[in-house]
Amino acid sequence: MSRRFGPVLVVLMVAGLLPAVTVLNKGYGHHDFDPIFQEAERLDMPLAIHGAPSRGMGFDFFDKFIQVHTLEHPFAILIQFTNMVFEGLFERFPRLRVVFLEAGSGWIPYMMDRMDEEFEKPQRRQAPLLRKKPSEYIRSGQVWATCEVEEKALPQVIRQFNPRCLMWPSDYPHERLPDMFKRDIPEFLARTDLSDEEKRLILYENPKKFYGLEI
Repeated sequence: MSRRFGPVLVVLMVAGLLPAVTVLNKGYGHHDFDPIFQEAERLDMPLAIHGAPSRGMGFDFFDKFIQVHTLEHPFAILIQFTNMVFEGLFERFPRLRVVFLEAGSGWIPYMMDRMDEEFEKPQRRQAPLLRKKPSEYIRSGQVWATCEVEEKALPQVIRQFNPRCLMWPSDYPHERLPDMFKRDIPEFLARTDLSDEEKRLILYENPKKFYGLEI
């Protein structure tokens, strides 16, 4: 985002981005990454986790883009997400805001149930920093996600997750044709399974809050 003050153009960085796939053999829940999260908290700067590339996630034998692209974003994000939650990242940095991009939102209720179930078992001692169920951290306001306009599971996600932590990703002008962008918002606004307030939050209020654009 840029703003002009008289003859001076000031460029404002509204967020940082971390790749979901690295060659470091460690997730972002590892303490080696704490300086990044400490600085993000100090600056009140949100962080985004973005998928791709796909190497090393178990489907290197795919030879078609449609298959790779279906899985590369969600698989990579779920790996980082699981590590960050169970390593207590959101307990250690209670003012940190992180958005998980371009994997839709249908994975959130599944992961809330899945992680809560694991936390009920004896292996919960392997997550000693957690003081409450994983699902409570997930809906706390620290974890954000983007959703697709046509996701049929969106009403359920809103009920189980946090309606103030969902955003629509335009992805403009990347990858999609102009006529596809033209349909996105009209089709979303025409949905009858979401309230007008929910639509306003997803399209406008939530992105504005996450990226600190409320000045």
